[in-house]
Amino acid sequence: MAPLDKATLAAITDDLNYLNMGELKQLCRTFGLPSAIHAEMPDGKLKKTGEADRKGIILDRLRHYLETGDITEPTVFPAHVVAGPDAAPIGPNSPVLYGQYKNRDAQILTLMQELTNGQFKFGAIAQEFLREVWTKGEAPTYREFAHLWLAARDAHQNPNPEWAYLTDRKKDGPDKDWKKLRQDKADAVMKRLLD
Repeated sequence: MAPLDKATLAAITDDLNYLNMGELKQLCRTFGLPSAIHAEMPDGKLKKTGEADRKGIILDRLRHYLETGDITEPTVFPAHVVAGPDAAPIGPNSPVLYGQYKNRDAQILTLMQELTNGQFKFGAIAQEFLREVWTKGEAPTYREFAHLWLAARDAHQNPNPEWAYLTDRKKDGPDKDWKKLRQDKADAVMKRLLD
């Protein structure tokens, strides 16, 4: 696909936020864009994980492609932030490693609750923060993660633009026809990009 002209891109750029992950993955497959996260193995080879990138990352990648025609590289977590079979037990001073950190893990929840005076919750803020630092090749300790999570939670005052429903709710309040609005916007974008 040739890059879109500025007027066409401007007309659809905000509406891309209304696409769901299934629609975004379809566009990634169609245009050959990566959507899965990769982990570097100890031998240096990349292994595709079963996890998709965050919606915001995929949207940035798609917008870049639509504007330039260039395909960006996939997200890669370097080997030193990926848990191997001999990863140390989880504790306040152990690194938070990809593959060892799991949402809904009772041991991690207990530890993080202790380190945040009962405030920690699994969710998007924790996932976004960890994926960002792992991509940079960093693995904070659980103690550091607790402090950084508290700061990230406090700084996060508004929903991300790609969280279209929450953004619309904050702006206009709940809308009983939001699902239809989302579907109409998504259908129009998909038709424009796939025709």
